[in-house]
Amino acid sequence: MTVPPAPEMTGARYFTPAQNADLATLLEAIWPGGPGRPGAREAGASDYVDQLLAVAQAYYEVLSWRATYQAGLAMLTGAAKVRFAGLANLAALTPDQAFDLLSQLQAGELAGFPDVAWQKNFFMVLRSHAIEGCLADPRWGGNRNGVIWNWLGYPGAPSHQESF
Repeated sequence: MTVPPAPEMTGARYFTPAQNADLATLLEAIWPGGPGRPGAREAGASDYVDQLLAVAQAYYEVLSWRATYQAGLAMLTGAAKVRFAGLANLAALTPDQAFDLLSQLQAGELAGFPDVAWQKNFFMVLRSHAIEGCLADPRWGGNRNGVIWNWLGYPGAPSHQESF
């Protein structure tokens, strides 16, 4: 049985492909994959966020998330370029570099950001969206093909739906 897409999630995008790649790297550092364990990149968590922010009649927080992501990704890129010389963009971060950068963001220790509270809030938004993008119903643009649900053995996963 194929689950139809939610009517609100039509594949519209908010980020540029480069921004989506940057976000995918950050979300993978929050929910990393490994041997036999899908991560945020495989689940398409950045696509979930990308589509969420593109929804025209959006959840009330989407407008503030748009501004937060635009500013935050730009500031993280600047911080990463200072910290890791020669870095072109966030998508070029190694997993360890991305984890280090996000650890500093969570602690509010990065220079060039409005303040500690802003950094902690941005980290909280990234973390929440990583979790949502990995665990959400695939109709919402993340958890691609139910990969996380299948890994968890969730009975609502696409490969388990014939048993209902």
